[in-house]
Amino acid sequence: MKKIILCMALWAMTLLGGVAQAQELSDNPIDQAFAADLNTGRSTYELNYVTSEYCKAWKAELEHAGGIIKGRYVFDADKEKIDAYVAAVQQLSKVAGDVERLNWSDTTMEPAGRHVGTGATSAGLLAQARTYKEATLFLIQTYGGNNPEEKAAYQYLYAGQGIDWAAVRKAAQ
Repeated sequence: MKKIILCMALWAMTLLGGVAQAQELSDNPIDQAFAADLNTGRSTYELNYVTSEYCKAWKAELEHAGGIIKGRYVFDADKEKIDAYVAAVQQLSKVAGDVERLNWSDTTMEPAGRHVGTGATSAGLLAQARTYKEATLFLIQTYGGNNPEEKAAYQYLYAGQGIDWAAVRKAAQ
C-alpha cells in the first residue's frame, strides 16, 4: 500500500508538470514514428502489437534518460534517487495499465474470472506507455538541471521508424 501511495504521489507530480512538458516536447522521434500506426484503424492483434512496441520504446527511453542523468552525479546516494524514480515509474506504469483495463472489464464479476473487452490489452498498454512518456519527458526537461551552462540537447535512444506492417503480417501467417 505504501508503494502505491508513493507511486500515486510521483504520478501526481509528474502529471502536474508533465502536461506542459508533453506539449513542449511532443516533437520527439517516438511519437513521430508511431503517429500513423496509433491513429489508424487496426485489428485487435495489430492494435495490441503497436501499443506494445510503443510502450517498449517509451520504457527504453525512460531507462536511457535515467541512465544519462544518473551518470552526471558523483555520489551513489544521488544515483540511487534516479534509480528509485525509474523503478517507481515502472511500477506506476503497470498499475496505470491495470486501472485502464478495468474500464474494459465486467467489474460485476470477481477479478479472477472477469471478462475483458477486446480493447483492454491495447488500452492498458497505451496507458502504460503514456506513463513512461510523461516520466521520461520530465527527466529530459531536467536533463541539464544541475549544469545550466550546458547547452547540449538530449539525444533520444529511439531511432526506429514505427511498425513495418508488411513484416509483422508476414510473421503472423
